[in-house]
Amino acid sequence: MGFISRANGSRRVLGSETGGLPGGLISPDGSTAAMLEVSPGGAIGLYLLDLHNGSRRPVTVAMDGEAPNGTIVFSPDSRWLFAVTARGTLAVIDRRTANVSGFGAPLPTLSQLAVKPAIR
Repeated sequence: MGFISRANGSRRVLGSETGGLPGGLISPDGSTAAMLEVSPGGAIGLYLLDLHNGSRRPVTVAMDGEAPNGTIVFSPDSRWLFAVTARGTLAVIDRRTANVSGFGAPLPTLSQLAVKPAIR
């Protein structure tokens, strides 16, 4: 996945160039990328990349390496990132701080996520 700066046209690669795992997802407001990466031990990691200044914040959540597609999704307002954990639970991540919390209500085991904006 690549990124082109609107300010100066510079280009940079986001995530690993080696392939094998989808790079991630850009928030609807374009400010943050949620990136999946494989550690040397084979575990799937998640981090938030600020697309304005390039800062990287790791997210402390165990991801499932078997099915990374559809396991992360931003809320329509870009405030929250939702992730399916390796145990099939829902992690709620504050995009600004990378703090992780649970959903707060019982859910069945999850494998994929989708978010639909409210109809007004």
